[in-house]
Amino acid sequence: MAAYYKLTHMNIDIVELDAQGVRVSVELVAHARPADMTRPTPCEDWTLHGLISHMATQHYGFAAAAAGDGDPAAWRPPRLGSDPVADYRASAEAVLSAFSAAGILDRQFPLPEVSVGPIVPAGQAVSFHFVNYVVHSWDVARTLGLDVRFTPGLLEAALRIAEAVPDGETRLAPGSVFAPAVPWQGGPPLDQIVAILGRSPDWKRPELPGLPDSRTLTGCETRRMLGTVARLRRYPVKSMLGEDVSHSGIDAAGLTNDRRLALIHIGTGKVASAKNPRTWRALPTLSAEMHDGTVRITFPDGTSILAADPGADDALSAFLDQPVTLTSTPPRDATLDRAVPEEVLRAGVAAEVPVQILSIAEISPGGTFFDFAPLHMLTNSTLAEIAAHSPSGTVHAERYRPNIVIDTPTPGFTENDWLDRDLRIGADLVIHVVVRTPRCAIPTLQHGPLPRDPWALRVLAQHNRVPPVDDSQPEPCAGVYATVLNPGHVGAGDPVTFA
Repeated sequence: MAAYYKLTHMNIDIVELDAQGVRVSVELVAHARPADMTRPTPCEDWTLHGLISHMATQHYGFAAAAAGDGDPAAWRPPRLGSDPVADYRASAEAVLSAFSAAGILDRQFPLPEVSVGPIVPAGQAVSFHFVNYVVHSWDVARTLGLDVRFTPGLLEAALRIAEAVPDGETRLAPGSVFAPAVPWQGGPPLDQIVAILGRSPDWKRPELPGLPDSRTLTGCETRRMLGTVARLRRYPVKSMLGEDVSHSGIDAAGLTNDRRLALIHIGTGKVASAKNPRTWRALPTLSAEMHDGTVRITFPDGTSILAADPGADDALSAFLDQPVTLTSTPPRDATLDRAVPEEVLRAGVAAEVPVQILSIAEISPGGTFFDFAPLHMLTNSTLAEIAAHSPSGTVHAERYRPNIVIDTPTPGFTENDWLDRDLRIGADLVIHVVVRTPRCAIPTLQHGPLPRDPWALRVLAQHNRVPPVDDSQPEPCAGVYATVLNPGHVGAGDPVTFA
């Protein structure tokens, strides 16, 4: 990519042209209203809110690079507040101020999130930022149904830069900034520029938001930032409360020490699960954590036992009023009972309601106690959506038992759109999203000090009843299940992208 954005033969002020492009983008974004934020854009898989978040991220990243800061943390998406327009304006002011520094074009820019090389000359970096915001201005204008006007000189410079960007298979690689060029049938220079850089000049916003199939749209970066890891949680004993961890290895069997143990009913041989609350609703009032290489289980009164204690089975059987044994080895062809969630909502947690008998760990490695898949993810956006529709106005992630909570700027039940996608988390972990997570009665139960809350499920039944997989019947869902394609070590704050 050494020939990328050669500017020595162009008699232009690239910093001033960049400033013009950024100011136009600010003017366009200022037209957006709250109802516009969920509109689809020419960028595949991005709503307008997601696009604005990405644009703000790039501004802050380039501002840091202008100061010589190559820390990847500078490229983490800012969480847009209640006024995304003002937040975007602030990010634009940050990059304009950084690029106006004396001697800016004599510097070297570290660009850890842009695939044009780890360290690039300032002129090359600013030219990349410039052409990117010409294109993103077009994205915003098309999304909002507006015209975008640039000076002929600006468009001429942007066209020369766009023509210098290598095309072909390199644009399909992970981390590529632009999609392959699409045919241009003639028309305004700006349409030619966006076609060269992978947008369809014919893209028009749909009459109703969300109608187009995002897989048919020509798009933006093939490796796109979705958010960052906000929390990591593991549950050493199935159906008990778990613990936050700051970092963890993750492989085909999930987080280290997740669902390490489970209780087995001595009479039936079934795995004890709070999915059947009539029998097992007390399980989430117990908490489990790793302690010196073993599992410590704490009762609601604060007393605790170790899993290896000789009297552990008797103590747990007495507390649960069921004969159980604690084990690290699932029975052959292990099953559990799952009460029909809507019937639990209707009749109550103590009522006798129909149950389904489910095999466990259907797509997890043998010898594990996962319900289905080894990894469960949930976004803060989904949690916020649940809280917004709940009479209490609050929500607790613990009720939904995620392994990874992702902080993402995109509003709503955003992980619904991740089905069948590969995600990269941190440097090495790559996962495949296999299903939207259908919710059972567990979120409604008492969890430690948290009281019962039927709205933890009722909100989903009313506002996110979707098919867990394509062509299946709709169910109340929150979060997604995933399998591991490539293991890795993950910590809080790590970036989450499409792989």
